[in-house]
Amino acid sequence: MASDRAQELSIIADGATGFAQAPWLNAWRLLEPELGLSLDALAEAEASERLDRLNRVAVSRGLFLRAEQPLRFIAQTEAKTEAKTEAQGQILAMSYEQAVATFGAVPTRVNGPGALHDLLNALAWLCFPRVKAVLHWLQATEIARDGIGAARGRLRDGVTLLDENGIFLVVRNQVDATRLRERAWHRLLIEDRARWGAEIFPVPLGHGLVERLVRPYPALTAHVRPLRLPPAWFAVSPLEQIRQLDRVAAARLRARPPLPGALDPLPVLGIPGWWADNLDPAFYRDMRVFRPRPG
Repeated sequence: MASDRAQELSIIADGATGFAQAPWLNAWRLLEPELGLSLDALAEAEASERLDRLNRVAVSRGLFLRAEQPLRFIAQTEAKTEAKTEAQGQILAMSYEQAVATFGAVPTRVNGPGALHDLLNALAWLCFPRVKAVLHWLQATEIARDGIGAARGRLRDGVTLLDENGIFLVVRNQVDATRLRERAWHRLLIEDRARWGAEIFPVPLGHGLVERLVRPYPALTAHVRPLRLPPAWFAVSPLEQIRQLDRVAAARLRARPPLPGALDPLPVLGIPGWWADNLDPAFYRDMRVFRPRPG
């Protein structure tokens, strides 16, 4: 009998069933050889084994948030224990972002509600350690200056949108980023669909977005940061592509942090190769989903 977690992770997309086969997880699946498990098997493993395998990848890759602060994942219950021994309970009053920045430890729920969300967050950390570090640095810096407050402010809103719901759209030609900004859906997603995967690459960052894709629906929309990269990027191996993307995206986000208005909407089931129904051009005629640009 399938476990509740396995049932929750069941995905049907382009005829493929299972968390590990989802087309939007192509980049994340590159972690499987280092994890020693498929993503399906990792999700179903016991909590201690999941954390152990995640931490082994972090150690083998030499991931640090900053000098002498190795990245590690700890069970949410351990966070409180560690706080009492390492920081006299101060972490209990900290935000998640401050706790990560202070201790280099990512509190991770391993059972019950939130376990899937936090597993996906951990996988995003392993795929994009530099990007995640920059996003959490931006959050922690704002909180240290202004406090948590009732509202996050525009910078923290933008960081949260990209961190939770973001996609990097790697393009070879700037015109593709312009078409996305102008919501030229017919040209970008129908006329140019053969160029997706060759000159246009969608790479999910947002763990919340991936979680919602467990049960996808047509109006599900990502917040996109386009990145133009040189032709050489498109010729290297998929693993090297992700490593280079992490370095470049982190540098550009530090130089130009994400703000809500600078992130472009993209209905993710319209991405060529991600959903069988979009092979029919009629899929894109739903104006409630593929909305024109305002004004």
